[in-house]
Amino acid sequence: MKNLILLTLFLGTSVAAFGEVSIRVCEADGNTPFDGREIMVGTWLTIIINSDVGEYWPGDLMLKETNKDYGFLWGARAFDAAGTEPYIYCWEDNQFQAISFNTDMDANAGDWFIADYQATGVGNCNVGLYEWFSTEPTYEISFSHVRTRDFNNDTKVNFMDLSVFASYWQVYTCNNPNWCEGSDLDVDGDVDFEDLTLFLNYWLEVTKCNVCTRDFNKDDEINLIDFAILTSYWLAEDCSCPGWCQGTDIDNDRNVNFIDFALFSNYWLDKIQ
Repeated sequence: MKNLILLTLFLGTSVAAFGEVSIRVCEADGNTPFDGREIMVGTWLTIIINSDVGEYWPGDLMLKETNKDYGFLWGARAFDAAGTEPYIYCWEDNQFQAISFNTDMDANAGDWFIADYQATGVGNCNVGLYEWFSTEPTYEISFSHVRTRDFNNDTKVNFMDLSVFASYWQVYTCNNPNWCEGSDLDVDGDVDFEDLTLFLNYWLEVTKCNVCTRDFNKDDEINLIDFAILTSYWLAEDCSCPGWCQGTDIDNDRNVNFIDFALFSNYWLDKIQ
């Protein structure tokens, strides 16, 4: 049964869970269905929890034990359908890295919560959806991670990365841990046509697409009020899930700095439709 569930999720459809709760996986934009491909280390996806009934629901998204070495959950937010005062709590211990969710008693049918998932290591990672007080997941999502092709860490595989790759072309002395700045993608000690094929498979792929709102005060416009909120957290270094310093830590790196200012400025005076 679990294999059937994983296959259905892989094909990009919602999967029914206990209590009419479902989840779906999307690209980082939160809208485009994830196609189940292997993803590069550094890639962000979104996991959306939804239901076709309105009810109180408590549960957790969890990475258990060794899965914590390959992925990370963060950036959780609630949708209006989750009720007046939904609850989100991010936590981790020696066994789990998790986000706990509660809808309010006045929850409605629809999308309840969204969480960011980031691939952090090469390998397979399972994310479990747990009903509260359950020791086994209702079902699991399985992701497969491969080495990044974004060698300069600018979130896009492009000519800058191709330049890095070309600089190691036919080098035969690549080794652990650098592997010729990552260009030796099959880690066999040399950069050759096999690596070029692996590189081109991800040409122009974007690893991260931040879609967090810049409308911090929720008045449907990005303006001086939102800018004032941003400056009130300027240079904060302790932002965390789920609040992220009232959303001003836009890139969710725990700091409010010039990167967040640039991401904010890109939407200056935009109106929320």
